[in-house]
Amino acid sequence: MAAPIPPLLKEQFPEVEEYVRIANISWDPKVIVEYGDKAFNEDQFLMVDPSFFTVFDYKLISGSEGSVLSDIYSAVITVSNAEKYFGEEDPVGTIIRVDGEYDFEITGVITDPPFNSHFEYDFLISFENLERMYGKGSSQSWGGFNYFAYLLLKENVNWSVLEKKIKEIKLEVRSGYTVSFGSLVLQPLTDIHFQSNRGNQKPAYNMSYIYIFLAIALAVLVIASINFINLTTARSEKRIKEIGLRKTIGASRRQLIFQLISESIFVAFIAMLIANILLLIISSLIIFKQLNYVYHTDLGLDKEHVVNVSVYGKADSNKINLFKEEVKNSPHVL
Repeated sequence: MAAPIPPLLKEQFPEVEEYVRIANISWDPKVIVEYGDKAFNEDQFLMVDPSFFTVFDYKLISGSEGSVLSDIYSAVITVSNAEKYFGEEDPVGTIIRVDGEYDFEITGVITDPPFNSHFEYDFLISFENLERMYGKGSSQSWGGFNYFAYLLLKENVNWSVLEKKIKEIKLEVRSGYTVSFGSLVLQPLTDIHFQSNRGNQKPAYNMSYIYIFLAIALAVLVIASINFINLTTARSEKRIKEIGLRKTIGASRRQLIFQLISESIFVAFIAMLIANILLLIISSLIIFKQLNYVYHTDLGLDKEHVVNVSVYGKADSNKINLFKEEVKNSPHVL
């Protein structure tokens, strides 16, 4: 969404309890974060509304939900990154520098996002930094659909009914400028795993593949069942004498059925064990061949003693020519 839309929706529709806007700190998601003599390239440095901590259930290890992003110079760091930058030191109250230009004070530590979350973060700062990072007027630009947006609806609100109401409105946001939301689409958070959305940092899983694999699995199961019935029918002639003898000595119908089903289950169980031993052997061979290919295939270039150096941020890019000259003069560089 554009930055001004979520606040407007909360203002116009009582069904909307709260909103959260999320954006990368810059157009290029990679920034250099420095603390003391440590510097790392980070690509999960996000701007969020402070309501992030009430709409989502990510837990703060230290700091208060109402104050950790109280101003544009405060930042929250994940547990894993706190260890990476500060070790055993308490990060709260320390200052980090971003791209050699922006300073932020760590005011809180938050749990790492779980693996199955559809977005990730390492650092969080206030969305109020938008004007500072993206340029003046960014927060009031109705044409910049560059930001993730989440709406928390009140209890018992039908999201599809709300979507229709939103699509119908037209508002004059300033003199002579009217906005409408005919193309706006709401998506329940629980649908994001299987339905693509611009707001996903991670790609959604394609349901078509799941249906295809399900169809293949059912087809294999049906074929296996038919084969099993055919084999059982073919063996039935050999079992007639046995079944007749058991009936003669007093076996009941229930006992015969139980025997035949038990035998079938036992055979299926043994077959499953053999099949699993074979899913393991074949997979191991395939993995071995793939790794062997990766390690020994001819890449068409000499990768030994070759170093790749990534350069991010204005400060480093301005010194690139000086860096190249120094590298050329090094006796260790060919």
